[in-house]
Parts: sequence; C-alpha cells; structure tokens
Amino acid sequence: RVIVHTGDIQSGLSALMGLLMASSGCPILSRMKGLARTHLPFQNVDEALFRFVGAYWVGQLLNKRQGGDPDWALAGLQELFDQLAVVNKAFKARLKAATKEDAAINALSDLAIRAMNVQFSVGDDALAELEPFVIHGQPSQPAGEVQIRPFGDSDEQALVALWQRCELVRPWNDPAADIARKRAQQPDLLLVARAGDELIGSVMGGYDGHRGWINYLAVHPNWRRRGIGSRLLRDLEQRLAQLGCPKLNLQVRDDNPTLSSFYQALGFAREQRVSFGKMLKPTGENAP
Repeated sequence: RVIVHTGDIQSGLSALMGLLMASSGCPILSRMKGLARTHLPFQNVDEALFRFVGAYWVGQLLNKRQGGDPDWALAGLQELFDQLAVVNKAFKARLKAATKEDAAINALSDLAIRAMNVQFSVGDDALAELEPFVIHGQPSQPAGEVQIRPFGDSDEQALVALWQRCELVRPWNDPAADIARKRAQQPDLLLVARAGDELIGSVMGGYDGHRGWINYLAVHPNWRRRGIGSRLLRDLEQRLAQLGCPKLNLQVRDDNPTLSSFYQALGFAREQRVSFGKMLKPTGENAP
C-alpha cells in the first residue's frame, strides 16, 4: 500500500513509531501485532476505536470457539490500555534522555493521547458512533413492522414526546409551533414512523426551490440500530426528489457529534461551510 499524507513531522513519526512498537518483542506491545499487519497510519480516534475493538472481539470469538470464556465487555482491552499507558510513559522518559529533539517526544505523546482517547471512548455512547459501519444480524423486532407516513392529527402529542425523549427540543423552540408552521408549508414532508400504536421516529424536510433541508430526525432509543432512521431519510429523499430538489443539506449541532458518522454512511459529505443565522421572530433568549 502507498499512503500519502500531508502533515507535520510529529504525525509522521507517530505513525512509524506505532508500527515499530506494535511489531517489537515487548510482551505488552506484541499483543497488537495483528494491528501492525493491517497498519493504518494517520488514523483518527474513531478509526482506532473500530480497529482495536474489532480485533479484540475477533480474538474473543476465537477464544470462545476454543472453549474459553470470551470477554465481550472489553475488560481485557481496558486493562491493555492501562498497560500501554505505563509503557508509553517509560519509553517517553528514555527517549527524552536520549534525544534533545522534541519531535520524537511529541510523536510518542501523540500515540499516548490516541490510546487514551480510545480507552476513554470504549463505552456505550462511543460504540454507538460505530453503528453505521458494522454488520448486523437479524434485529429482535424487524424494522419491516414499522410504518412510515406523513404526520397526522393524532400524532402531535406523541411526536412532541419523542422529540423531548431524544433531546431535540430547545428552550427557544416551541415544538407545537414548529409542527403548526410545518403543517402550513409542505405538510407531506413531516414524516413519522409508527410501530403499532407507538410513534417511534420522525423527520422533517423542506424545499425552498434551491436546496432541501432536514430537521428533527429522531428515533426512539428503544428502536435504534434497526435501520429506521435510514428508512425515514430515504422516504424523505424520494419525496424531495419528486419535487425537483437537486441537493439535500443538513446541520449537526456541536453537542451532538455522533450523528456525523451516521450521515456520512448514508452518502452525506462534510462540507467546508460556515453557518449563519438570524432570528426573524423572537422565540426566546440565547437562541442560536
């Protein structure tokens, strides 16, 4: 493989050190030889998390097949990270004594920071960010039982409750007023997902003749990771395409970064834009 990257010398040394250390004879670092075989230089924290957890779980699967007790809770991986922190600290001290250049020290520090970030990320919230990239088995409740249709009169109370449950409501936004305004403009672009009598998902779209927009994409936590959010978006995209919409835009709040990987897996690309806003009608204090 040939991988080209433009960056500083620290990131280059960090990539090389990661490869050399994982392929060394150290009894702790040698546990990562499998990752050295599939080395990915310049990886970000999400990529590192995916590779570490994936490799560890494959090892646990093989352990189970050999009659062992698998560690699906990742306790052993957390222990490995603790040991790596000790090794990195000692190695950094030896490098500092052997060289006067900061680049090598900083490169090792960068490796340690990445390892710690992955360690701190091995939790339910961080693992949920990898959802769009994993291969699922059959869900316990098939998403095919879910009906997606335009919002109806009887949906309002349940829809507001869903938005509140998914923490989409902000003090400066009145959800009932948002629903009323939407029903006055392109009401067929406010979609809900229902499973029996339960409202479990929603998405609101709009088209101004130039671009389409997405708001209020929500799936109840008990129904996530079953493709319902993807189905809602696909249905909305088809409706917008029928209106002649050439492109779809959306915004992700800074306090909800987990959505980025979800949208990217569905074909959305991060664009170099600066978002501006101006309130035309006062709806509360400190509205963004």
